[in-house]
Amino acid sequence: MSRGPAHFRQSDLSRAIRAARAAGAERVEVDPSGRIVVHLKPHPGAVQDEEPENPWLKALGRTEDGKD
Repeated sequence: MSRGPAHFRQSDLSRAIRAARAAGAERVEVDPSGRIVVHLKPHPGAVQDEEPENPWLKALGRTEDGKD
């Protein structure tokens, strides 16, 4: 039984991990489909924005807590 075609080469993954580390990656994930996901750490001086306001609630005249 064969493994099937590769989704990426080892050199592709190595290159992605090296670049992620250089960019300050917190972790790198590879899922079975071959998708490579890089999770970056937030910049220490960056201001964390609150969740953006929902324009639909404003248009309907409602608040975030669901009260009118």
